[in-house]
Amino acid sequence: MRKSPHHVSRTVTKSRTQQRTYPGQDTAEPLVKWLNRVGTGDLVELLDTAERYRKLEYPESQTKSKIAGLLKAKINSILIGYKFSPVVDRIGHRWKVEWCARGSNVVDAWVFLFAIDLAERGLLHKLKRCANPTCGKWLFAGTDSKRFHSPSCAVKNFHSRDEWKQHRADYMREWRQNPRTKSRERRRR
Repeated sequence: MRKSPHHVSRTVTKSRTQQRTYPGQDTAEPLVKWLNRVGTGDLVELLDTAERYRKLEYPESQTKSKIAGLLKAKINSILIGYKFSPVVDRIGHRWKVEWCARGSNVVDAWVFLFAIDLAERGLLHKLKRCANPTCGKWLFAGTDSKRFHSPSCAVKNFHSRDEWKQHRADYMREWRQNPRTKSRERRRR
């Protein structure tokens, strides 16, 4: 039985601090590492197409329905190039079926299996690019509010905005004109 998408568990690490884990995180971590290392190819095209399809919401209008059909066809045309075989292992009264990649692109096929697993679980939309335009790294957003791959990247993005630069310039201008600051500067000289 799979956990619901809203389930969050906590694990205790060696340092005794609690670290949150999110559904799909175990599947997404190797996928994110591969995307940040390779960063191009069919998988990126698949993820971009899946995101465009997701943003259509419910294709009620005829135009949206046609676009949705084209996007589904594009996703299927990407997936058809990869070959998989089921491997069955009997465990007690249950059978466990795993998929084995075949052909020349075995590594790429494994990465696609991770992506398909996330899609089946409704978590593929949590695999996205960092919101910092200068970064472009991939991340798995455990929560909907996560937009950056690291806190330092979020700070860099915040400090590069024009509003921040203007605020900082205004603050420094006022700080330099402050009489207490001027007297401190004179004492230093």
